[in-house]
Amino acid sequence: MKNIKKIYAFIACMMLIGSLNLTAANTKADVTINYEDFYNALSPYGNWINYPGYGNVWHPNVADFRPYATNGYWESTDEGLYWESGYEWGWAPFHYGSWDYDDQYGWLWIPGYDWAPAWVTWGEYEDNYAWAPIGPGIDLAVNGWDNWRPGHDYYWNMVPKNNIADHNISSHLIAANDVRNNASRISLINNFQPNRANHYYSVGPDNRAVSGAMGRNITPVRLTDADRQPEMRATNMARSVTPVGMNANSEKQVYRPEVTRPQETHNQTIPVRTVDAANSNPVRANQGWPQADFNRQRSNIESLPTREAPMHDFGPAGRSMRESGMGGGMHGGGGRR
Repeated sequence: MKNIKKIYAFIACMMLIGSLNLTAANTKADVTINYEDFYNALSPYGNWINYPGYGNVWHPNVADFRPYATNGYWESTDEGLYWESGYEWGWAPFHYGSWDYDDQYGWLWIPGYDWAPAWVTWGEYEDNYAWAPIGPGIDLAVNGWDNWRPGHDYYWNMVPKNNIADHNISSHLIAANDVRNNASRISLINNFQPNRANHYYSVGPDNRAVSGAMGRNITPVRLTDADRQPEMRATNMARSVTPVGMNANSEKQVYRPEVTRPQETHNQTIPVRTVDAANSNPVRANQGWPQADFNRQRSNIESLPTREAPMHDFGPAGRSMRESGMGGGMHGGGGRR
């Protein structure tokens, strides 16, 4: 009888441990970061710039870079299409904040507070899927922003639908001239859901549609919270041709800490390169197509003076692009991510 009681006690103990583990797996990791963490994490990989209307923004030191297009791929998850980046710093700029383009300096990341699988708008044209980075100050599916589209064709990326789930997606990008000629024909995919902060993001094409386009069933992986920044080496996603949904793991841990809002009374300053309003030039040349190459943009950045800026100057928080007067030709307001 004593042995039977011990066995029952052991079984109950194991069931309790299993229950605790299951609860932990479904509970948001209690991790927070602040603006200084963004600044320190990204400084080795690019330049911080104090930009008119946006505050402190970041430019990656990567040639021929395009957000959500180079060195990464789309992964189907239970929270929508997730951008898996091959850059060491990819956990932050592709899942918080927004991107804007300046012809003199290149792609600029404006930090944000809220996490999403990706901050992009999705569309389709004939047998192609298209996506573009969301601009600053945009809160999708609020006040009509579910109809938002970039103000410049240059922001769109496009691939054949049967390549949307490939790991080497950058090799399938449709030529820029073809995108420009057909950008006005892109139909938006209005498929949204709120994140933990109740800000809407675009989930992307329905998984059944993606599976149909790929000609095979793609099972979404389940996203769970990691309690620390992933330790990884920079990789080149273009070397991999393993399609999404073929891995054996049904769960994927992602680092998505809560970002605390800075206090304007905080007196800490940081050294950043500084752009004067007269020297900012959101993409507008050649009918909205950029002119400067990466080397010219890097030279322009390196020639900017370095000054001390307030640590709390954290993007256009609470300001619309109309209020800031900038935005690369995109217009609007809405809640800040």
